[in-house]
Amino acid sequence: MQSRGATGNRLATNRRKSRPSRKEGDEKPQGYRELEQSTGVRCYFAYLHRPWQRGSNENFNGLLRQYLPKGKSLSRVCQSECDRIVHKLNTRPRKRYAYKAPIERMQQLSGVLHLGC
Repeated sequence: MQSRGATGNRLATNRRKSRPSRKEGDEKPQGYRELEQSTGVRCYFAYLHRPWQRGSNENFNGLLRQYLPKGKSLSRVCQSECDRIVHKLNTRPRKRYAYKAPIERMQQLSGVLHLGC
């Protein structure tokens, strides 16, 4: 068995020290409260140590990236394009909803469907 030596141990120690520590609540982006107040839309965040919450977030991010690639400036995306993307995502069947679209599932759950939103 080989020893890592003094250099290897020092690198491992420096790597541990360079990682930022995260406390519960620090992971929320700055300015989200202002966004909630100005738009009336509630922001939700996955909690630390609850991977079942992040899975659906990551899946949605992957679907959204099909239309808006990472790094693309949103300043050039018009409202009609955003509306088209929202419609496509809401009418796309999902395995988690027994291959029904989210809009169909919402209709089942609420009994109300507003297509003109």
